[in-house]
Amino acid sequence: MSEVNNTTDSDLSIRPRPSNPDVHPEERRQYPNAASIIASMVLSPRCPPEPAITVPETHPTTRCGDTDKIVTDMFLNPEFSDFRILCGDHTFHAHRNIVCSQSSFFAQKLQGDSDGNESTISITDEEPNTIFRMLHYLYLKDYDDLYSDKTDSPYDLSMWTKINFTMYRVADKYGIPGLARCAAAKQRKRLEVSKSTLNTVWAASYCYMLFPGRYDAMKMVHVACLGMLYGAPGVSKRDIMTDVPLQKLCELYSELAYDLMVYLLWEAEFPRGSPERGEGNERPFRWVRNERGGYDIRWFWDW
Repeated sequence: MSEVNNTTDSDLSIRPRPSNPDVHPEERRQYPNAASIIASMVLSPRCPPEPAITVPETHPTTRCGDTDKIVTDMFLNPEFSDFRILCGDHTFHAHRNIVCSQSSFFAQKLQGDSDGNESTISITDEEPNTIFRMLHYLYLKDYDDLYSDKTDSPYDLSMWTKINFTMYRVADKYGIPGLARCAAAKQRKRLEVSKSTLNTVWAASYCYMLFPGRYDAMKMVHVACLGMLYGAPGVSKRDIMTDVPLQKLCELYSELAYDLMVYLLWEAEFPRGSPERGEGNERPFRWVRNERGGYDIRWFWDW
């Protein structure tokens, strides 16, 4: 694990809590400018833009056999496609049975539109890379959030976080709860690979500003990663108390401070190897569908 931070405020850009107290009511699904804020997130000023996607021009066709293979071969395949998504200069061929069964937005858009013609939905407020990843999840139950094979670059964590936050936002926008769960789980894996308190605090500051919900899954992922880093062997209470970026983050988001405190207390109460721990020797938790259409995470001690 990297050393606990003793940097000054100028060394880390903590995204402040919005001054308007009404900007984050529970009924609001996400921060109103989430897309533009996520696009501007950067840990390194040298970050180049993400390269454009490459849509394959030819597609394999499976006439019979394994169902998963058939669905995989249908991804972006114009054969038997019954609607198209236009985004930028890309045309994405899709299938209602695959997409509408997982997305309330597309189900509503295409409801009753079955005259035999291929319908077209234009999306002008998203990047083609985002739509590509969304469809990749709907057909293949995953998406690629890697930009390179490096694991220690601030740029890579910045890209991972931007991609996973974008997919989490899109999951909410298009009513795809499975994609939200996938994005939260992938973000946790990337933060665990990073093993950087500074980077995790940076990501958490954006997460708590962007996404509403007391036990929102993406928020709880960052609490867990902060808890594992600051609760690691060799990290003293003084280290935590003198960590300037963490202090500033906790002052801005009291709910994060409370949940992190509870997480560290639980870790101290049940050391590794305790029967109370779950799979992977971790604190047990549950995925819980919330009223916003996505997922919350509820920890042991919380239910």
